[in-house]
Amino acid sequence: MKLVSLTDDQLFTPLQATIKFSEYWAESICGSKIDFQSGIYIVFSARYNKKEDTVSSLHRLYIGSSACISDRVTRHPKQKKWTGALHRGKSLFFTFADCANEQRERIEAALIFALKPELNKEYSNFFPFGITKVKVIEYDGSSSSHSLGTNDRDVFNQRITDWRSWKKTKLGEE
Repeated sequence: MKLVSLTDDQLFTPLQATIKFSEYWAESICGSKIDFQSGIYIVFSARYNKKEDTVSSLHRLYIGSSACISDRVTRHPKQKKWTGALHRGKSLFFTFADCANEQRERIEAALIFALKPELNKEYSNFFPFGITKVKVIEYDGSSSSHSLGTNDRDVFNQRITDWRSWKKTKLGEE
């Protein structure tokens, strides 16, 4: 579902969601191991300790969403940027969370706005939705909550206007 096809009332309606992320998958095996369809994914630069079978020093590079995650991460147009942003001694890792199609873009936008991954542009400075509360549960059981947006219709309308203008000029989209 594209944001531009949603009405302002749909964008303004409050949303509360909980998403649970999978374990971390190395780039070399993630395409064949992903069993998620519609959902959110996070790309990390991370260090793998083979002896302890652990992933550490996680650095978020990119947050995305797709109706078919396995196809998206294995054929993503930004793969070279992900690889180019790797820190010394680190590799690409991914984590995934199931997410309903109708909530996917909004939850992705909330996570990008709140967490500001290095390679995301859209939604990093604008959050064009009403009140949105997302509880994120990590693979290890830890959790964080992010509350964003506004319930002030005038503030919301100005944000939507600003966001649509920014998207048109910066991303060349209508």
